[in-house]
Amino acid sequence: MYPMKKSLLVLFALTLASCAPTTTPTLYHSAEEIRTDSPSLYRHTYKALLKLSQNEPEDVGINVGDRTFFLRSSPGSPFPSIFQRDPNNNESLFLDVHLALSSLPLASLEGVQINPDRKRVLLLVRPAPSLQRTIVIINTATGDKQSLAVDAIVHAQWLEGDTVGITTNRNGLPALLYSSSCTPVCSAPKLLYEEKDPSAAISITGQSKSSYAFLLSESPKNSKILAISREEASTQEVYPLSRDLRSPLFGTPYEHGFISLEQDSNDIYQANYRPATKQRQQVGHSLFSLPPDAIPLEIQNQNGNLVITYRLNTKTGLAVFRANSHRLEPIPTPQHCTPRPSRSSGRNNLLIRYWCDSYFSPSSLYRYNLKTMALTRLRHTRTPQMLRAETLLINQRLPLTLLSPTKSNSPLPTLLIAYGAYGQTLTPAYEPWIVALLRNNFRIAIAHVRGGGYFGSSWHNDGREEKKGQSIEDLLQAATFLSKENFSSKLFLYGKSAGGMLVASAAQQAPKLFTAVLLDAPLLDVRRATTDTTLPLTARERQEWGDPFTNLEVDSTMKRYSPTERTTNGMLPSFYIRVGERDKLTPKEDVVHWLSKTTPYHDSPMYLRIVPDGTHTGAYNSYNQLEEDALLLTYLLQKRSEG
Repeated sequence: MYPMKKSLLVLFALTLASCAPTTTPTLYHSAEEIRTDSPSLYRHTYKALLKLSQNEPEDVGINVGDRTFFLRSSPGSPFPSIFQRDPNNNESLFLDVHLALSSLPLASLEGVQINPDRKRVLLLVRPAPSLQRTIVIINTATGDKQSLAVDAIVHAQWLEGDTVGITTNRNGLPALLYSSSCTPVCSAPKLLYEEKDPSAAISITGQSKSSYAFLLSESPKNSKILAISREEASTQEVYPLSRDLRSPLFGTPYEHGFISLEQDSNDIYQANYRPATKQRQQVGHSLFSLPPDAIPLEIQNQNGNLVITYRLNTKTGLAVFRANSHRLEPIPTPQHCTPRPSRSSGRNNLLIRYWCDSYFSPSSLYRYNLKTMALTRLRHTRTPQMLRAETLLINQRLPLTLLSPTKSNSPLPTLLIAYGAYGQTLTPAYEPWIVALLRNNFRIAIAHVRGGGYFGSSWHNDGREEKKGQSIEDLLQAATFLSKENFSSKLFLYGKSAGGMLVASAAQQAPKLFTAVLLDAPLLDVRRATTDTTLPLTARERQEWGDPFTNLEVDSTMKRYSPTERTTNGMLPSFYIRVGERDKLTPKEDVVHWLSKTTPYHDSPMYLRIVPDGTHTGAYNSYNQLEEDALLLTYLLQKRSEG
């Protein structure tokens, strides 16, 4: 009897187990739950962002004569409007972009160029659902509008007078250069040049009243400069000025040729001039050199003066090579100013214009008189009080920018931000959601890890391909520093696009360091990004991350850092993930795949926000973006209050 009773008990227990409800782990929560749980906090946050974003001007990138042009967001509009300011500081509307592009309601504006005639505007637009860039040229005097369509447009700009230059870069195919003559109706784009190196990216530049434009072709291994003769529109000719230059290449048209900043054998940057002649010039004539250890960020021709932006240690500075003195002179900048030259086509070669960029307020415009050495602020912006920024070096090596709400050194909840890819640097820019966090007594930390461009090309190369793991090491070093040095009471992590890969991988490697993690349009499957040719930028991604098909070391490294492949060292903190519904660069399917792969490590809620009609750059318009940012901030404020 005893064995029978035991078997009956076992059978009864199994029956009860089969009748019990089963629970499947939740893959993710909708981010709408955050709004529902804290409606008053969300409304308060949105109102604060709305106030911070009002009348936020943006530099279009050009001053034409004595006029300054800038963008300003329009209430409820997907596009900003273009305004102009005269020498007396009077503002007026130049172009209502929303009205001009009313036939493209789901488009994003990616570039603006003002013709020197101050009548025609070139707009680079990416319409949905195709997301293929197109060029729209508008005559503000007549209201006429025309579109120019070329496959895979990267950039377009006015070259001289009526000529438009267009560069393309198709996935894994040669880069192309086209030109179109708009006199006044634009002709069909004409192919001028084909760059056969599939790893190269091309860019075009020119200056008014010159018979030459210039083409820069850059690949990871080398760069070259080509001249485009424009004496006759029907007989435009492209020929090389120099080949086999070290990348990256910084240059601008100058006098009757082209000047470029190139590293010599001692890694000091020399400014080399090459006249635009058909005779091939292997070595340029050196005009000046930058200080040792200086990293160039940009070189620009302002009315015959060469304005150079450079970084020395952690400071960004300006210098000018004057057309009449032939020597390099520093340009004074205000304290806490990150200078950025303002493009100018005016005639006064004694005036230099530049913008001061800030994390805390919209950019301020300055004018420097080379003769009187007087510095004048042309546009005033109010800088919030009790906010400060400083950049320090961790272990005398890793740059970390700290934005603080007060002068207090007490621990604060800290948001650590990083990008670390493509040689790009996170430079100061006014973001209302960042200022809102600071006003809520957060600290912001920006880690300039390897893979970015903070210390030039070598800094980039030390964090790409098989060395990508070093970017993650740098980020974790910054996180450990903030935790141990009494900076942060709670540490949050944020990364966008390629920065999302960096942040997700760091969180999987050391999950206990972070209270919560925010991923914005994140790249989570690096292998797919470099091998799936149905994605738009596979060839470019291979230049950054390497090709796992042909390089075993890249393949092995990728398995160790790519978020969808790597191991996860413990239970993950809460994540907030935001991705655009129409994002083709980092598609939402990859996010869901990563969430599925890491489900066993979901000990805290994972929130997913799929932005309606959103693309890789964000929401459909600026006001929708404010709503998205308010939701993200509400999440952060909730997490600060927990525990």
